[in-house]
Amino acid sequence: MDHEEFLGALKALGGHAIPLSGGDEDEPKAAPTQDKAIQARVLLDVLPDLEHPNPFAPGMLVEQRPNYGNYRFPAQGHLAIVTRVYPPLLKNCGEDLASPASREDMVILCLVQRRWVEYAVESWRFQAYAGPIEG
Repeated sequence: MDHEEFLGALKALGGHAIPLSGGDEDEPKAAPTQDKAIQARVLLDVLPDLEHPNPFAPGMLVEQRPNYGNYRFPAQGHLAIVTRVYPPLLKNCGEDLASPASREDMVILCLVQRRWVEYAVESWRFQAYAGPIEG
């Protein structure tokens, strides 16, 4: 299913997100007679976009991806080692899934101004370090 088909299917479902809980009582509710085949297709097609597995493991060297800075992590050029990786968390009911990668899912350790500092970071902002390593 391409992007246009997905948008068409979403429009067929009512064209807006329906909160599972805690929603505004004045918001329109989805009609219970919607085509379940369309609902099933949309749900199955969106699942891979919601799963963002962490490609790293403890002990791996990583560096920040170009143009994917993080205000918590120092400027480009620092290498780090992954010390912990966390499993993905489920979102709370009714939470917006538009930004599924908005949670720190690993901890890295790096040397910043002669101090060892740990940072909790989002793995998608990093890539494996493939450069040379001294003797």
